[in-house]
Amino acid sequence: TAIVSGSWDRMLRVWDVKSMEEKACLQGHSRRVTSVAISGDGKTAVSGSWDNTLRVWDL
Repeated sequence: TAIVSGSWDRMLRVWDVKSMEEKACLQGHSRRVTSVAISGDGKTAVSGSWDNTLRVWDL
């Protein structure tokens, strides 16, 4: 199981729930990430940013 976080540094980070270690750092936005959602099956994330884009990520 993973947690996904977005940040002011334009990155989306995927964390392992048990170890709390960073599993991946995803770059694609040109401005701050302001929102993140994970699909019910945990395979996909969507992020929104101040750059006025939504991005879909395969986890």
